[in-house]
Formats: sequence, structure tokens, C-alpha cells
Amino acid sequence: MGNTPELTHRPGPAEFTSELPVAESKSFDKPSVPAPALAPRPDGSLSRFAQARPWLVWMSIPVLGMMLVALTICSLNNWGFDRDGYWVVQRDWFFALNGAFTFFPQRAWADIAELGSGDVLLLLLSPLLIRYPRSWVAMLFAAPVAAILSAIAKHLAAVPRPAAVLDLQQFTVIGDVLAAHNSVPSGHSITIGAAGIAFLATRSLTPSCWRQWLLILVVLCIVVLVCLSRVAVGAHWPLDLAIGAAFGWIAGLCGARMARCFSKPWRWSRAPHSRRALGAALLCASLILLAVAQGTSYATEILWLAVACGMVTSFWLVAGKADAISPGESRDHLKPNP
Repeated sequence: MGNTPELTHRPGPAEFTSELPVAESKSFDKPSVPAPALAPRPDGSLSRFAQARPWLVWMSIPVLGMMLVALTICSLNNWGFDRDGYWVVQRDWFFALNGAFTFFPQRAWADIAELGSGDVLLLLLSPLLIRYPRSWVAMLFAAPVAAILSAIAKHLAAVPRPAAVLDLQQFTVIGDVLAAHNSVPSGHSITIGAAGIAFLATRSLTPSCWRQWLLILVVLCIVVLVCLSRVAVGAHWPLDLAIGAAFGWIAGLCGARMARCFSKPWRWSRAPHSRRALGAALLCASLILLAVAQGTSYATEILWLAVACGMVTSFWLVAGKADAISPGESRDHLKPNP
């Protein structure tokens, strides 16, 4: 047979593509921007619940505190409530705390106690209107709630104050001697508690960084200090402070909630005519407190400071210096309501 040509196998296109290395495809579009890192979600069901229901978590704290106080009172009074038994079981506590606080100057305790007066506190915190008007309006909303809770509780309890049942020579009294039967709850504790919680609920309702936690710690320390001053001046029993702080906590949350739901009042404070009217009201309140400060012999430093804050804020508002929306408040309406 003749020589036949060798048949060579020619690979097809499919075989070429299967053997050749696949080059990485390069996109000629715009370079992709890396997605921003998501904030780490809190671990644990309790943390997730706190983030989802912050108002419920904040409200549960005073409720648990009131339950603990009620359990303490009932256990010390044979599981019942008696007006005389209420203060009798606290008499030794009162003497111990009142005597321990004498290391601090009496004038300083008088100034600290005045932070629980509503008119003094609102003027002292009036500079918040310049940068954080919603926080100040939340305190204003909390004031009537605190007043109602205080009036009802004082009328129903009718517990005598220390000066009404104890010898004045046995403890220290700073300022006026209060001997009425309206010890429970402490009105000053309600006031400072309502103001502090209203501020925190509008600024750090769901704390996510160490600065917000530090703010909460500082505000709560101030609240506790003002509450303790009422024992230092000889005006209240120790448990009066806890009950008053719990009522103030509830009032502060109510004020913050109203300021969040009804945003017109604190947004109204940015209008030019509204600022002038508010500045004039602050000026009148400052002048009234100035007259009171000139007629008192104690706590004059904090009164003069409150007058100065009220006058500076009133002049600032009347002069129209707060035209621009502050950075802290301009983003508040963009935050979802928890």
C-alpha cells in the first residue's frame, strides 16, 4: 500500500478555551467605593431590646426603684404602712447622714439644695435654649407633670418632716426650718430628677459611645448630690429622696416624650419674634429672682449665677444671635423616633 499522510488532530475552539488560562476581567467602570463599615450590633437579647425599646427600658428603672422602696418600707413596718412608722425606721439613718454631711460647708449645701428649685434651675439651664432648645422645652414640659405628682403624693402621704417630730438640737438645719407634714416625696428631688432625665432623654436616649455614657454618669451624679443635700439641710428623710427621684424620673421622661411628639414649641423658639418674646420672659424672671436673691442670706451664690445665666440668654435671644440652627439640633428631626 502507498504512503498515506498522517492525520493530525486539530484542536477545536472549545479545547483552546479550556486549556488557556482565564484572564481576570477588568472593569473600566468607575472604581468601586468600599461600603462604609456598619456599626457593630449589640450582642445579647437584652441589648437588642434596649436599643429597640429605649423608652420602656428607661421607664422601668423608676418603677423598679419604687417597688424596692415600697418593699423596704413594708418590711420594716411589719408589712404595712404607717405614717409614724415610716419616719421612725429612718430616724437613725437620718441622724447618721445629717451628721456625716457636716464636713461640707453649710453655705455650699445651701447652694446645692437650691438646684432643686424649679425657677432657679430653669434660669440656670436657660443657655440650653441657644444650642439645645428641645432639651430645655422638655424640662418645661416636665415641670407640670412633676408638680402634679408631687402635690398628689404629698397630700396622700402626709408624713411629717424631721423638724416636726425631732428636737432641733439633735441635727443640723440649714436655712428655713420646715416642720410641715408634707415630707414625702422630696419636691427638690423631683425637680432635679425631672430636669436631669429630660435632658438625658433628649440627648442620650440610646447611648452608643463613651461620651454619652460619661454624660449620663455626670448628670446622675449631680442628681444624687442635689437629692442628698435635702438630708444635709435637715428637710427630708432618706427615703423621701428616692421616692422623689423616681417621680422626677417619670416626669422627665414624660417631658422628653412630649417634646419629641410635639416639636412645634421648641422649633417655634427659633423664629425671630418668638426668640424676642422668650428673651423678654427670661429677663422678667431673672429680675424677679434678683429681687429674691437680695432678700435672702443663704444660697446667694447659686441665685446670682441663675440670674446671670437668665439675663445673658435673654439678651442673646433678643439680639437675634441664635439665628442659625445649631448643629446638635439640626439633625434631631432626621433621627427616627424609637
